[in-house]
Amino acid sequence: MAGETSGPGPSEQEIRMVALERKFDELLSFVQLIAKRNTEDENQRKEDDKDTNEGEPEGTFQHQRLTPPRPPTPPKPEGKGLPAGQQD
Repeated sequence: MAGETSGPGPSEQEIRMVALERKFDELLSFVQLIAKRNTEDENQRKEDDKDTNEGEPEGTFQHQRLTPPRPPTPPKPEGKGLPAGQQD
């Protein structure tokens, strides 16, 4: 009959569950390894940046390099553009 097992051993469903648990554990271990490696790489990069930027405030060089200088603001003409009665 359908659904009956042929002996005292584990059922097909139990065998599949064990296989899935093993695959899950392997995947979880892999993800943890990648996360650990990324953290170590980031820490190493911070150490490398700290060594090369000693004495310089963090972000200053990057900010100056990426942001173009702002052109000077032209002086406002005296007395022009103000409503009557508000001139200096």
